[in-house]
Amino acid sequence: MKIIQTLWTGPGLNAGWMDRRYHFFSWALSCLQLRKYYDEVELYTDDLGKRLLIDEFGLPYTKVHLTLNDFPYPRYLWAAPKLLSYGMQDEPFLHVDGDVFLFQPIHKAKLNRDFVYQNEEMESFAGAFYTTVIQEIKTLTGDLQQLPPWLSGAPVDRIRAVNAGVYGGHGISFFKRHSAMAFEFFNRLAPVIGKMGRPEFANHVAEQVLAAQLLEEQNIDHAGLFTCNHYLKADHDNHCSGPVPPDDQNEYSAEPTEFGYLRQNHFGISPHGRKYIHMIGALKGMKISCNLLSKRLLADYPEYHSRILRYFAPEKEIAKVGRFSMREKALTFPKEKIFEKTCGLYRLLTAKPAPLLPGNGDLPDGTELLREAEDAGILDRVADVFCYETERYRFALDCPDDKTIEDIAQRSAGSQDKIYSPSQPDLQLFRIRINPYSKQLNTQYHWLDKAAYDLDEPGPSPTHFILHIDNITRSMIEVDLTPLNIALLSVFSEPRSYGQGWLMLNEQYPVIREEENSDTAYFQCVIYMIAHSLLIVE
Repeated sequence: MKIIQTLWTGPGLNAGWMDRRYHFFSWALSCLQLRKYYDEVELYTDDLGKRLLIDEFGLPYTKVHLTLNDFPYPRYLWAAPKLLSYGMQDEPFLHVDGDVFLFQPIHKAKLNRDFVYQNEEMESFAGAFYTTVIQEIKTLTGDLQQLPPWLSGAPVDRIRAVNAGVYGGHGISFFKRHSAMAFEFFNRLAPVIGKMGRPEFANHVAEQVLAAQLLEEQNIDHAGLFTCNHYLKADHDNHCSGPVPPDDQNEYSAEPTEFGYLRQNHFGISPHGRKYIHMIGALKGMKISCNLLSKRLLADYPEYHSRILRYFAPEKEIAKVGRFSMREKALTFPKEKIFEKTCGLYRLLTAKPAPLLPGNGDLPDGTELLREAEDAGILDRVADVFCYETERYRFALDCPDDKTIEDIAQRSAGSQDKIYSPSQPDLQLFRIRINPYSKQLNTQYHWLDKAAYDLDEPGPSPTHFILHIDNITRSMIEVDLTPLNIALLSVFSEPRSYGQGWLMLNEQYPVIREEENSDTAYFQCVIYMIAHSLLIVE
């Protein structure tokens, strides 16, 4: 079956990612993995998309279609180019988003259906996402007669949708009808969509809700790769819900796999972990997720990783980029920016601006701030967040030079596939050690959690973090630590084999031995810490 992908550069080159380099790391990994399993992988794009993906980065698409030059839709309608691609097909196809990574081919029985998609979604409570968006469209429209029937009759608390991370099959007439009706929706309601608080949410209605509505009307053979994701309550976690299948269930069967499979496991983005990864929404803005993506591309396709970095930091700009190393940013940024959480908490608790933080050498002087916090009866939290941000600042000031940062990134990327099974024959030949350019922090409150800023919340909740360096953006990555993580950082403070680490863990932390499946927990924790650059394998 032919695979197709769509890149429209009209909305910009970041496309929801925290940095455009990660955006194109994603395109590279997605395309390169698809080409491992499929002979035909075609790209629908515009001139700039072709120049970047083909001419600059050399991605091995088998055919390029320039269908999106002068595409006449607002940049917030990012699904419109995909819908155009769907409607242009005259033979069976599968569209794969540029943030989807396959580590094995999709089961052929799935691809032989009229319609295959990632998974169904079902909302079963008022106030859910799709319900809220559709209600806003109805309210802004005023006259429901102006709405297409599939939208005007949509129930307020029982919306079905399909996630289109993958979308395609043999039902060509279905796809053409879906595309035509979606563009009718975009065109007819353009003024309404433009008035929405978040007009980009109209994409989900046109692509995902409409597809599900058409499925209810037409009797076609369809299935998701994964089971339905049911939104049952307002605090439902839409990415990690559902039962998680065993770690060895890594083959797409002819029937849908449990939705919980979409949750990344301890391997992160890896051929040894989940075989289908979709970097949806919020993951694109998380340094931890972006670092996993960068490491995978660097490990498996280093030449493409280098091409993307060189393009976005050409030689004539190296000096400019160098001025924005982590240390340079720490020395250049205003103290109020670096101590943003401290100043924000003080302002929140006192309704007054925080006192200035004068420099004391490289470090700020918080004497006045802490004295005023004590006078206001809020010293406990303010002192804790001030110490937390001071230690982060010290870590930035002590950041090694660029060559060292690149070296540790290479070592970290090269570490992630060396250990893949507790029974591999060469397991004891490797030495595991803590990332030498990391730093552990202990705080009384979890300063990445909004609850820490609420005085009505219960008292302290001691939290352990570790900091390490994102070599792409030259910024800090913070990872929460569990008690087992903390124990392993101690065990591997010196290079040790996997077996030596297990023996030392049991000697120093005998409670571990008493836990059920402690050997499995040990293996998974070691793998997680290697994947997230907390441990290095040599």
